Amino acid sequence: APLLGGNIQVETVRLVEPKISLEVLADGRANWDIKPVGSSEAGTKKETSAPASVGAPAAAIAVDNFEIVGGSLTYFDVTSGTAEKIENINLTVAAATLAGPVKASGSLKARGLALGVNLNIGSIIENRTFPLDFGIRVGDGATVTMAGTVNGLQDKPRFLGDLQIASKDIGKIAEAFRAGQALPPPARQPLEMKGKLDASAARVSLSDLAIKLGGASGKGSAEADLDGKPKIKVELSIDSVDADAWIKAAPAKPVATASSPAAPVQQAPAAKTPFQLPKDVNVQAALK
Repeated sequence: APLLGGNIQVETVRLVEPKISLEVLADGRANWDIKPVGSSEAGTKKETSAPASVGAPAAAIAVDNFEIVGGSLTYFDVTSGTAEKIENINLTVAAATLAGPVKASGSLKARGLALGVNLNIGSIIENRTFPLDFGIRVGDGATVTMAGTVNGLQDKPRFLGDLQIASKDIGKIAEAFRAGQALPPPARQPLEMKGKLDASAARVSLSDLAIKLGGASGKGSAEADLDGKPKIKVELSIDSVDADAWIKAAPAKPVATASSPAAPVQQAPAAKTPFQLPKDVNVQAALK
């Protein structure tokens, strides 16, 4: 039996309709940052307990299935007023050990969008690196996939790998991130993008970038400095442009004729404001 061999195997752990609330308080403390009992006295008292046996392996814990059914998560930052809510969380996780490999798949709803999630994490190697394969499906019209490795776990984690994005209508994705704002109709077109991603908490870069937006295609690079005020720099060389695709995407204007009957007066839907980047983001773009 696994337990007799020093291993612990859990068949199923199921959380039904859990409600998780994450909050950043006015003084900057987070409610999930819980310090161990006596941690404030660390280093002030001499260690008296006997040290663990050197070389004694820790018990391996395997979880065949960890399930979240109908969960929700809320996040609120008192200092900035930022509030987010994720609903309808249905997730299944399987872990061979706490150090991996780990597989997870499921669905959730965020900012009005139905999201599908697929995650594969390989075994952690020497507490420093692990392979990662991650995918998100947005509704039925967009996918984001990442495949590579995460390095520097003990210092500054950094992802290196491939990124691919595909969307039937990039406008829907943009509206989800900037509620109440919309891209101009000609820009609401299919998008395909791929490149080499180098990402950390302080900096993100995308090299060997190949992009197709509607009838236009190009190559280039992009980078974002996230330390302090975000700075984004994009360089693109446009290879070709199919003007017909952009013309077709533009909304047609109705043509009135003398013989046309008067249309009934209808309440116009509330107009969305043009899409704008956040004011605290500095963007530089160069097109060739």
